Amino acid sequence: MNERMPQPLVAEEIPLTGRHLIEASAGTGKTYNITRLYARLLLEQKLSVQQILVVTFTRAATEELRGRVASYLRELLHQWGSPDADDFAQTVRARLTDQEARLRLRDALQNLDEAAIYTIHGYCKRVLTQQAFASGIPFEVTMEADTSELVLQVTADAWRRLAQEPERYCRVTERFPTPDKFYQAFRQVLTSEARVEAETWEDLQQLKQVVLQGLHPQLEFLRNELIRSRKKPAEVEQREGELADLLSWLADAPELPIPASVASFLHGRRYPKRADIAEVLEPVKALKDLPERCHKSAVNAELIALLNELRTRIQHEKQRQRVLDFNDLVTQLRDALQGAQGAALAHTLAETFPAALLDEFQDTDPQQYAIFDAVYQSPETALYMIGDPKQAIYSFRGGDVYAYLQAGQTADYLWSMDTNFRSSPTLIQGYNRLFYGAPVPEDEAGLAPSYRVFGAQIGYRPVKDGGIASKANKTPLHEPAAEQAPAALQLVHFPLHLADQEKYFLAEFRQAIAAWCAQEVQRLMGGHVRRGEQPLQEADIAFLVRSKTEAEVMQEALRAAGFASVFLSARDNVLQSPEAVQLEKALTGILYAEDDRLLLAALVSPLFGLTAQDILALQDDEHAWEQQRTYVLGLREQWQRHGFITMALNLVHDRYRPDAQQRERHERAMTNMLHLLELLQQASQQESEPWQLLEWLRLQQRSNLSRQEVELRLESDANLIRIITQHSSKGLEYPIVFVPFATYGASNRATNVMAYHDRNGDMVWRLGAGDDATKAAQREQEEERVRLLYVAVTRAEQRCYLCVANFARPQTSALGLALGLPLAVSQGATTEQGEEASVSSDPWPDALRTLCATDANQSRADMGWTKVEQLVETIPIAPTMDHQAPPTVSTFAGRIERHWGLSSFSALARSLTQAQVGYGDLSRRDRDQQEAGSEELTLRKSADRLAMRFRLPKGARAGNLLHDTLEHMNFTDPDWSAVAQRAQEHFGQLFSNTAALTDLQVWLQACLNTPLNAEGLSLSQLGLRQTLREAEFYFPLHGSTGRDLARLLQAHRRSVGKEDAASVELPARQLEGMMHGFIDLIFVSDGRYYVCDYKSTWLGDQLSAYTPDALQRNIEQHWYDLQYLIYSLALHRYLQQRIPDYRMSEHFGGVYYLYLRGMAPESPGTGVNFVRPDPSIIERLDALVGAQPEEGRPV
Repeated sequence: MNERMPQPLVAEEIPLTGRHLIEASAGTGKTYNITRLYARLLLEQKLSVQQILVVTFTRAATEELRGRVASYLRELLHQWGSPDADDFAQTVRARLTDQEARLRLRDALQNLDEAAIYTIHGYCKRVLTQQAFASGIPFEVTMEADTSELVLQVTADAWRRLAQEPERYCRVTERFPTPDKFYQAFRQVLTSEARVEAETWEDLQQLKQVVLQGLHPQLEFLRNELIRSRKKPAEVEQREGELADLLSWLADAPELPIPASVASFLHGRRYPKRADIAEVLEPVKALKDLPERCHKSAVNAELIALLNELRTRIQHEKQRQRVLDFNDLVTQLRDALQGAQGAALAHTLAETFPAALLDEFQDTDPQQYAIFDAVYQSPETALYMIGDPKQAIYSFRGGDVYAYLQAGQTADYLWSMDTNFRSSPTLIQGYNRLFYGAPVPEDEAGLAPSYRVFGAQIGYRPVKDGGIASKANKTPLHEPAAEQAPAALQLVHFPLHLADQEKYFLAEFRQAIAAWCAQEVQRLMGGHVRRGEQPLQEADIAFLVRSKTEAEVMQEALRAAGFASVFLSARDNVLQSPEAVQLEKALTGILYAEDDRLLLAALVSPLFGLTAQDILALQDDEHAWEQQRTYVLGLREQWQRHGFITMALNLVHDRYRPDAQQRERHERAMTNMLHLLELLQQASQQESEPWQLLEWLRLQQRSNLSRQEVELRLESDANLIRIITQHSSKGLEYPIVFVPFATYGASNRATNVMAYHDRNGDMVWRLGAGDDATKAAQREQEEERVRLLYVAVTRAEQRCYLCVANFARPQTSALGLALGLPLAVSQGATTEQGEEASVSSDPWPDALRTLCATDANQSRADMGWTKVEQLVETIPIAPTMDHQAPPTVSTFAGRIERHWGLSSFSALARSLTQAQVGYGDLSRRDRDQQEAGSEELTLRKSADRLAMRFRLPKGARAGNLLHDTLEHMNFTDPDWSAVAQRAQEHFGQLFSNTAALTDLQVWLQACLNTPLNAEGLSLSQLGLRQTLREAEFYFPLHGSTGRDLARLLQAHRRSVGKEDAASVELPARQLEGMMHGFIDLIFVSDGRYYVCDYKSTWLGDQLSAYTPDALQRNIEQHWYDLQYLIYSLALHRYLQQRIPDYRMSEHFGGVYYLYLRGMAPESPGTGVNFVRPDPSIIERLDALVGAQPEEGRPV
């Protein structure tokens, strides 16, 4: 950070051009100010919502920002011109005309769906897609959220190649015997561009030379003190030889073994009581592990070569497969901006988005910053980089606070936000004291020098409270029963002597702390503590932990105290859960139910809901056993006939009983099971055979790869105590926060690789130890731990508990680092391997006394420390408090996908005549809605008995009568009384006499008797078992468009001899979702299956109006040929699933469209239209609607 002091941010006054770095401390209203800046850019700079770029780091954050921007623009429009408008609105209004401002605000709200609010990856993807030529991105590239399988496959391929080079193979596999272990160790390095380094042979050789050069001036001293001082000539000669060996070894290659004569020097056995000699030989002693370091350097050199080789191969493989992941989007755009066309691309982007607001800028990385640095060079553009370096805690996923600091060097303006609107005034004083290191005079808070506790030259500037505008002040915490209001920031000290034993182990200590916290929750929830006017709720309390292990300890303690909780940061793989094992066994038993052993393993699963007694009883009851087998075989048939999800949901509904021995896991078990069923249903789209789906599940269970879609889902969002990791808590806030393990020290376990920044601020990966690198990496880790503590403490609105205990290496804990604990302290409580703590060396009492400026149990309003005098042995379960959280209105944060929905032929036909009609939400029954003209009730007169076919009114009611009648009719033996009843229900007046009913019967019988083909086939010959009536179907639409279908329909018309057919136009809009419809009749004759559709269309008063040519014209006019192609595809897919060795040419008979008004046995050829679509047309349609969606399209 440069030496310029940031100025307080005033949103209505900040310039609207230039580069701005805005430091937004926790709780100071970052999003509030983003919305104000957005409004000013909209109104004063006259930019549209499409021109103001807002970038953040998660999809959830983009939706929240979009909602907040919309909310504020509506609020601003509402108060525009009002005398009650706030200062911001009145200041901005003075610069504008009311009419123009209102117009721009209304226009922005109307078009907010098109606002350029993206994640960083969404922005990069949009640019690369829209600027494909300038960016050089290949066409038809596929976006993959997770390319870990590709990376692991490339790594496995490299292992096979290594096996052909035994020397390299031995070096690599000495450390990493399998490609999976190598991948797990270096997955971040493989996808990073940062330099990889390690100690080299040359480094060690130089080290020897430095030691040798440093020793030469001291040789005379060593000879006098070590050699000439010897009295015996033999000793003098021996020492002369040893010194010569030492000098010779120092001059030789570093990998040579240490001679025995030199070892005495390296281990100090030649000068046990001579400090002066020890000082001279100290550099020599540092070389005692030199041969081992040489060996490691050779291995590391091989590993670095392999890593660099793999990086290159991974990129080549991505190019070969035309795949990009999220990191590639960023690097591709950065490279494009730095390439030959970079200046032109940057100019285009600056014109497209003249202003940009970058949220959470402290989490950016050098590649991301390079993009915006290149685009926003012009002083006419505006770049606002908004973040808080004190909250830079995501280095493990690429966040790089040094990019933030670099941006500060080139920013035109530095601003700070120093008023906290989240926490209570006393809590703000508490964490000002904690992180600033001393009490801060209220009148000089903004001027006080920064206390460099966060590292990387990041200073802490004390914040002010927001007064009456503060959220915490609107709902203050009340404890009427307390003699003195508890401190807002409470440090709870657990002395080691409470263990009442010599050794106190880490696990026990953690449990004791968790038990105390649970007991404090009992006290808080006892009914006396209120938050504003409402009783305190469980959901008002949050525990911030560092790991899943700590979360489990807390959950167990809370459960023992009678409180339910939810862990919001679970990242476990659902495919590794107990429910996945249960499901695999159940599915195996269903598929192989004939095998008694596999069937028994399935029945034992909770999915079948049998108790141990039930299973035992089955062993002695053969009839009951076979009943269970029959049930399971029925499930298998459901799976094969109706698909996986139908069978699985029926099983879960009928039988599933989560493990009765773990009642507290019921919600978790049910959530996991439904999640697994969803994953398997998705996989079944590719793995269509049951055995293939089972193998897919087993493969996923064996895989260690993690993907977002397999992470455990939240089992409940009820009014529960929240447990969340400190990393995940960023951006959240809770009335009461516990940090139960704030003094847990850093692990001293060695790692394969560590990251640090060199003097230029560039990130480096280091393999193995190195004095400077190790110190730099440790320092950066320590600084981030303090920043993580800052994030945790500032989540609290009213109160924060920090639990303090003398864990191992307390000086490396976040709180120890913040308070500057001395390095020479006890190791504290550690593991069960025997490390112990000395009670007398506990450094915390003195540190807490200095921090709080009080003794134990003497709290101030802002900060106090409590010394726990007795550990909690057992926690009595608290009575359940009937605290119902007040209902709240949920905010929809999703995105309505307008392209996706249920579609049908009717919807497509409407689109053909009315292109502006959308495809979304079209789930009406496909009932010839195109035929529904006006309900003309004028009866046509004719003396002919056949006249009923012409007299029946046109319109939907006539169609419904005929469809309904034929749907329920036995063609070989019609029930005419039922026909009469339906006719009277639909057209009471028309069919009120026997003559009309007789006319209808004669007409319908004629339809049944009319030959359909040259062989004399008619409906009257079709028994019930040969027909399927009103067959409903769904099939997915993936990636096709209206124009695709139009081209296919044109090709079909040409294939049936209509070369002069009029061209077909369908809107180009995407077809996504499900195609839905009902086929009037499917029948089978002579082994062939036919589609049949009834038409009540009126074409004229004579049978001659229903000739084949007339029918064909009507079919094309109303696009019924598109309808029967869709129906044919539905039947084609159905038969594929039902008939072994199905071939369309053999089993698909064709399509009949029966115009009922024109059907008569005595008039062959009228009223009947038959077509057999070319199988290639149906196959093209099958491929078209089944295409995978292009990148960016929803699935």
